[in-house]
Amino acid sequence: MDGRDPLDGVERVAFAEEVSSAMRHAVRNKLAAARNAATYIQRRLSKTEAWQSDARIATFHGLIESELDAAGGLLDPKDALAHVFTRHPERVRALRCIREAVEHARVGAAAADGVRVEAPDDAEVIVDPRELALAVRYLVENAVEATNGHGPVYVSGSRDGDRFVIEVADGGPGIEESRREEAMRAFFTTKPGHAGVGLAIARRIARRYDGAFALGTSPSGGLVARIELPTAAVQP
Repeated sequence: MDGRDPLDGVERVAFAEEVSSAMRHAVRNKLAAARNAATYIQRRLSKTEAWQSDARIATFHGLIESELDAAGGLLDPKDALAHVFTRHPERVRALRCIREAVEHARVGAAAADGVRVEAPDDAEVIVDPRELALAVRYLVENAVEATNGHGPVYVSGSRDGDRFVIEVADGGPGIEESRREEAMRAFFTTKPGHAGVGLAIARRIARRYDGAFALGTSPSGGLVARIELPTAAVQP
């Protein structure tokens, strides 16, 4: 083995996608505030002598609105990072992605021994296998961190009707139910020096392929992260 991380490229893009998504959201809010201000100014001035006597005021107001529209168009997420990463969805065995995620999880050797794959079922799903492996890897790494590397961490895969469910459970302190939605947002972290994007990226990847992502309580009282994906048989 050459020591290279086979998921490095997709991880870089996933991280950049979360950053750009957060920036787009912030910029949209700024543009909305600017548009509201422009609308208020128009309403207050459009019937005044200044507006009627100086055509440039209406012209410049129109310019402001058109530039706001143009700026909003630059935020189209369909164009984000399209030039640096091309997804290749395919029919792939979910267990293959799970095993790749565990194999390349960035945890110590001792912690890796505590990661146990329990996948009595397998199914084909339609995803980019690199993205699904990355999503599961983040969940494994988060679970190992939650137990301070002392495990065990359980990774399971099972069918649930026409869905395939991947769960990563740990025996750590868990996350209060009232804070779980916040924990799935980008840049949420309770650990200094951590970016806090793993759960956000895992949720984004699950939703991209018509799946779902949720957090719950593991049997040991820790956290369980759950990815649900439609099996290939029910894909259009």
